[in-house]
Amino acid sequence: RLVNGKQFLVLNGDSFCRFNPCELLRFHQDKKAIISMVLIENPSVKDYGQVEIDKSSRIRSFNEKDVKTKSYLINAGVYVFDKGVFDLMPEKRKFSLERDFFPKMVSGGFYGFVKSGNFVDIGTPQKYKKTKELFSDSGLFKKVFRR
Repeated sequence: RLVNGKQFLVLNGDSFCRFNPCELLRFHQDKKAIISMVLIENPSVKDYGQVEIDKSSRIRSFNEKDVKTKSYLINAGVYVFDKGVFDLMPEKRKFSLERDFFPKMVSGGFYGFVKSGNFVDIGTPQKYKKTKELFSDSGLFKKVFRR
């Protein structure tokens, strides 16, 4: 395996949110989590994975797009995994974290790290264009999305 450390960071390539990796790792270690997921509060949940957590931040339900829940917490596409997570993943060669794996992990050490702030979905050409316009005024786009 290519992962040498005990924990490792995983980022979806089609979204952007600001987070402090040191805070996320500390949260993950404090919870003794297998997986920690950054969650963003967002009232428009129809296009995103919706997550419900309990008072201890343990994820109690994970519903990928198009499933109606009462939660306004969405998956921001940022995770810390313990290396042992590989033993829990499906044996098939290809699978979806969001559809095939995360829903099955709700009974285990799966925690949500709730952040306030912006979440930007750049997963379609239209959303990419909108994101580019959003960030172009601040100069952040040039720093983050260099070609």
